[in-house]
Amino acid sequence: MKFLLLAVLGLVIGCIGGMVGIGGGVLLIPALTELFKVDPRKAAGMTLAAMVPPVTLPAAWRYYDLKILSAADLGLAACIAVAFALGAFLGAGLQARIDVSLLRLLFGLLMLYVAVRLIIHSDNEAVNAAAGLVATATAWLGLLGLRSLGRRHSPPRSLGEQIRSAAEQSSGPPDYII
Repeated sequence: MKFLLLAVLGLVIGCIGGMVGIGGGVLLIPALTELFKVDPRKAAGMTLAAMVPPVTLPAAWRYYDLKILSAADLGLAACIAVAFALGAFLGAGLQARIDVSLLRLLFGLLMLYVAVRLIIHSDNEAVNAAAGLVATATAWLGLLGLRSLGRRHSPPRSLGEQIRSAAEQSSGPPDYII
């Protein structure tokens, strides 16, 4: 059953990726980690394994058949692919040195950035929504920054505790009578 669900997931993400030209990792990593409870590092590796050329070549060929891509475009794409392969190799080694929670945060921030860029450039009415997203993201970044600096909110002491500690510190009788 799990294989069938993963196959359906791959079909849906492949269709979306083919329509909008995104890498499957944008959708596949969150789907694997949230729906199938796969470790984020493992999800990244599975996504890269799924993106080998037999998966993406049919879609690229379809774009070429539709005359959207030319032979020159495919040459440029091959150049990008070689650099991408090198970068993916280096990134796979680098991620082993980074904490999983930081990886999740960085991936989430990247997704927020992509989402805001897409919303802003889609139409004028979405600018207000994008501004709200940016404000929310800024607030979250502020919270995370304060947490990383160790500045956590501590609740104020109650009035009774303040009075008792002031009475204990003073040497004479209190200045008030109840």
